[in-house]
Amino acid sequence: MEAGNKRLFYITSSRNRWLMEASLEDAYRSVPFGQVALLYNLDRYGWKAQKSGFHASVCPWQVARTMKQFKPSMVLTSGTTGFSPVFARRMSRYSVPIVIAWEDYYDVLWRANFGRVAGAFMRWFERQLVIRSDYVITISLYNKSRAEAWGKKTWYVPNGCDVPEYDQSKCAVRLEGKMNLVYCGDQGPYKQAGDIIKVMGAVPPEIKLYLVGDPNPAFHKYASSNVIFLGRLSENDKWAVMSRADVLVCTANTDCNAKFHEYLRMGKPILGYDGIPNYLFNNRRNALLTKDYPSAIMELYRSPELRRSLAENAAKDIPVYEWREIARRFDLALLEIQDEYRSRTTRLANGRGCLAHQTEGL
Repeated sequence: MEAGNKRLFYITSSRNRWLMEASLEDAYRSVPFGQVALLYNLDRYGWKAQKSGFHASVCPWQVARTMKQFKPSMVLTSGTTGFSPVFARRMSRYSVPIVIAWEDYYDVLWRANFGRVAGAFMRWFERQLVIRSDYVITISLYNKSRAEAWGKKTWYVPNGCDVPEYDQSKCAVRLEGKMNLVYCGDQGPYKQAGDIIKVMGAVPPEIKLYLVGDPNPAFHKYASSNVIFLGRLSENDKWAVMSRADVLVCTANTDCNAKFHEYLRMGKPILGYDGIPNYLFNNRRNALLTKDYPSAIMELYRSPELRRSLAENAAKDIPVYEWREIARRFDLALLEIQDEYRSRTTRLANGRGCLAHQTEGL
């Protein structure tokens, strides 16, 4: 492998057509964040990417064929098809480092969506994906601690968020509570939005919770009158609504939710779940993390000073990087991994050569 060669084979279990079929430029215009933003900005640092989605990456033989044709200097996997390049490398005998971009808690996600048995299986499977990769890059400090406990060298690169551009005057949505909570994003079981929706009837009606995103019909049957489902909004209106909030809410038991970094951009106090988010936040200093939402909401309501200090400390404590900066950190990590893998394979080859030489002398 040529030193400094930047050819990235990106393998993902995603079924998103815009990620797999569109050019990076077209995809980035539609989705200027997440995987697309990372690949788009890595291209600016010289990485030429070959992308394989779920259907192309689930088969090791197809992955091996692409590896031979594309000749990558790095394989980066994301999602649950990460075994394919491990087998493909053996079949193709093409020596290249395999790095897992560990972005989520697959076991928790599967348990929330498919039940305990599926979650238990994925807990085992997730560990296999990590330990059978050569190296790990993760957006989660919690996952970093898990990977290192399993003996894997790991790089932490957080989620990113570009500085938003929006026009308040073009947003017709008005927040009408004396204290307005805003939750933005997915309302599926993994995100645990129902935990706060269920308890809003226990706080005064002048405290209102606004939810931005596709509404979950299951929540309507127990949502109190101070819960308002705004539905999916334009990007402009989404940012405008967040900027008008008194408190931004993220109920997911995660430290790597992209929503956290969007919230941090807005300079607002954050209310979250008292669990894994402690890996990112210092509870009661730069976020309020709780398992008792009514009490936490009332504390925030009664204490504007607490809201102010949480927001100010978060701005001081937790940097938020634009996607071009995240891509630069990825670039440096991938180059470091290339050098380490090259040194490791050289040492192994020299070790085998010494052993063969000793055996010949017997």
